[in-house]
Amino acid sequence: MPRIQFNLLHQDGAARRAEIVTRHGTIQTPVFMPVGTMASVKSLTTEQLKRLGPEIILNNTYHLMLRPGVDLLEQLGGVHDFMGWDRAVLTDSGGFQLFSLASIRKIREEGVEFRSHIDGSAHFLSPERSVEIQTRMGVDIAMAFDECPAYGLSHAEVEKSMLLTHRWARRSLAWACVRRGRGSTRSWARHSPSGSQRSSSGNAAIASLIMTARPASPIAPSGCGVWRTRCSSRPKA
Repeated sequence: MPRIQFNLLHQDGAARRAEIVTRHGTIQTPVFMPVGTMASVKSLTTEQLKRLGPEIILNNTYHLMLRPGVDLLEQLGGVHDFMGWDRAVLTDSGGFQLFSLASIRKIREEGVEFRSHIDGSAHFLSPERSVEIQTRMGVDIAMAFDECPAYGLSHAEVEKSMLLTHRWARRSLAWACVRRGRGSTRSWARHSPSGSQRSSSGNAAIASLIMTARPASPIAPSGCGVWRTRCSSRPKA
């Protein structure tokens, strides 16, 4: 069985009923997903949260990489053990949080340079690094790193942002395929920006494609994504 599986149960026009099967349980969709940004849903203990019955909660890569940090989370067995949660976890990539830090971040082709809102320390987050962190945290569903354009931009500026996200997706997918042994390092390098950031960290997905993640590798054995996107397939611009 793949590490994550999407089953379409019923469709009525554009509406769909489905289920997502993960290592930590099955999620019925549409789904209500409580936000536990820093591995905690505000005002609730984990036991109280369990009694409410959510099948999945959301954590955030940006906040958890800064505090308590991915090294500590990995040592403690991942976010599930850290928060005492035995159901599914999805992590946001951190893209939106970096968008909200416009005054203390700089976006370039390789990724985003930013300063921590906690102590001002300098950090760098790339598509590869974002999903490496999510993988090391042991989450069930990892989100691809993207750029979030601000409201009110021109059509040309939004298109530029979209194309950057597509390029980040190609890099991520090519790297993920190398990680799974389904592609060549030349394929990854072809989609990487010239110069830096051809390092050995991370996995990700096609633009808005949801991926499965676990410490060994976040890619389902059947292919590079939930919908069996093959590593030989090249995402369209």
